Amino acid sequence: TLFRSLTLEMLARTARLGLKAQLSSAPRWLHDAREILDEQFSQQLSLSVVAAIVGVHPAHLAKMFRRHCQCTVGEYIRRLRLERAARELIDSAKPLAEIALTAGFYDQSHFTREFKRHNGMTPTDFRKVIRTGKSSTKRPHFSKTS
Repeated sequence: TLFRSLTLEMLARTARLGLKAQLSSAPRWLHDAREILDEQFSQQLSLSVVAAIVGVHPAHLAKMFRRHCQCTVGEYIRRLRLERAARELIDSAKPLAEIALTAGFYDQSHFTREFKRHNGMTPTDFRKVIRTGKSSTKRPHFSKTS
């Protein structure tokens, strides 16, 4: 079905982008930083706050995170927020504004802009495609850039 195809495509994209990057050679504090991001991505976290929690300089955290996770801290947080929002779009009938705020976006327009930039369609169009199960001329393209 289209729903299954879209879901699998999203999961494949997530894997390709290193959302679950291997951190086996990374220092323990980097694992801790990533756990904080995974648990609190919907909060308004700053690089400085996360760095202070794990006891390193923000510039060092940024450099090591990028080296081991193949993305910036901001890109990682954005991906987690978009993933959560996509799940909400699929699983609920909540208004877009509520989904946006719950996922950690500043407002609905910010969420819509980021969702479209990353997935090739608006959240509303995505939800329509998922709900109807019908193919659309607008298909998510899941860009490789963040």
